[in-house]
Amino acid sequence: MELDFGTIAIGVFSLLACILPFILDYRSRKKKENKLLEPLKKIAQQQNCQINEYEVGRNFVIGIDNIEKSVFFYKEEQGKVISQVIDLDIIQTCKVITSHKTMSHAKGNYKVVIKLELSFISNTKTEQTWEFYNADVLPQLNGEVQLTEKWSKLINKQLNNSLVTEHDV
Repeated sequence: MELDFGTIAIGVFSLLACILPFILDYRSRKKKENKLLEPLKKIAQQQNCQINEYEVGRNFVIGIDNIEKSVFFYKEEQGKVISQVIDLDIIQTCKVITSHKTMSHAKGNYKVVIKLELSFISNTKTEQTWEFYNADVLPQLNGEVQLTEKWSKLINKQLNNSLVTEHDV
């Protein structure tokens, strides 16, 4: 069985046509990730910190410096830039705040998430929140629930490690 040049060319072209969208999508996501990550790294450097772990959402990035015990947040939304830093040495706990709206449907009522935030409660009981999702801005959730839960656990684990370290001294 012989393959002529035309058959090989069609095969290669078909293969490229199938693979190319995935390559372009990957490059686009990496470019977007770097666009959000670079400002976060700069904020960390200004605080003499280094991002050890981070996660990128649709329009935000969150990162942590486990050594200096600081959490960083950078968000671009509707032309506004929000950048925040929290020193975990003054934080008592971190929790997820989920705001719901009850919707009526022919088959019954159901809850819809309208806002998703991480709340940092300091030792003096003051609270600071970071908004990860707002239904007025982005109509559909895209992994933000899981991301905020993960980061709440990660931050609380860091807070608990800090308490153990402080008591051991």
